[in-house]
Amino acid sequence: MAHLLGHLALFPGARFLESDLSARCAEGFARLVEQRLLRFVQTDPDQATYPCPTPWAEGCDRVVSRVEDRLWAVCTCPANEPPIPLSPEDLNRWRVDLQAVTRRFREANGLRGNSEDLDGRMFFLGETQRDGLSNAFALGLIDDREAVTRLKALPNSLSRQYDRLVVACPSFVPAPRERRELESLDVFVVPLGAPDPFLLDYSAALRKPARKAPRVVLSDDEEEEFERLGFKSRLPIRITGRIERRKGNVIDVAGHSVVLTDAPFKMLLRLVVALCETTDGFLSRNELTYGAGIDSEGVLAPDGLDQALSRLRAPFQPALEGLQRTHFIEARSSHVRLSTYRRYVTWDREALRGHQDGWVRGLAARLPEGW
Repeated sequence: MAHLLGHLALFPGARFLESDLSARCAEGFARLVEQRLLRFVQTDPDQATYPCPTPWAEGCDRVVSRVEDRLWAVCTCPANEPPIPLSPEDLNRWRVDLQAVTRRFREANGLRGNSEDLDGRMFFLGETQRDGLSNAFALGLIDDREAVTRLKALPNSLSRQYDRLVVACPSFVPAPRERRELESLDVFVVPLGAPDPFLLDYSAALRKPARKAPRVVLSDDEEEEFERLGFKSRLPIRITGRIERRKGNVIDVAGHSVVLTDAPFKMLLRLVVALCETTDGFLSRNELTYGAGIDSEGVLAPDGLDQALSRLRAPFQPALEGLQRTHFIEARSSHVRLSTYRRYVTWDREALRGHQDGWVRGLAARLPEGW
């Protein structure tokens, strides 16, 4: 099964010839069929192809032809090998039943919650609680070219935030630098188990201490102001000024990392400046759309403010701990704000003043040294 899942990581939707499966391991093939991890795919001999065994044809298929009521695999390679006689059974194809595979992972690891196909390559399997930590599990049928990017984006694609994310990858093995980078985001890549490929060893994830969110305590006067102004969020926010790769701005929300590209990051920073410069944090829609008072080089929401706000809110969802996105960033008929008291927001002002984007540097200059 590990071999088949590894093949799917390279060739999504692949179908497997029965003759090839039987040749590799007849006993294993029969067991997978019995466990319903493989499903039969009806093959039309007149529309089928057959793998070519010659070195000329790596990645190619022989054409299946019917001659005098017999089936032949005809070589179209430069080697021009003689045709191979086939029986109808030689063309039977099977597919991996990913729903059954998901069930086996859940059973073997005692996972709870609902499983979900995230995008056809990443599958949320379920969750557990161990040693006070919430652990999410996923299956990643991904290849080396896209693996790190997909894995870094995975926490923000889940419906809630977890302390640890364990991803079983049958074909991808991160390099040491990639592993450190992923584990700094609490994403732990594990291979399929042996001898049981479904039983995962995630002890490394449990050994890492849980990140603690900073605690913010308001004074009595600040609490009164928080209630009077109707703020919705008490999640501590740290604008780190760190950049991931080219344009990934890292925000820490209650101990969880959120990554924003430059366009939504500038809008967020404009809302933070408004918290510092106004009593209630509200900006008019016009000010937020056109960046009034920043400079005149462009607009913050060229495609429309509602679409821009939706793109800004979405990456924060897993970190909001049940708070609605529209309560985290409020949009009223004519005004918008980051709905939190100013003391819940901190930043690295010097890091922001060294940002590659001029708008970010200009906004950072308007932030105070601290509260």
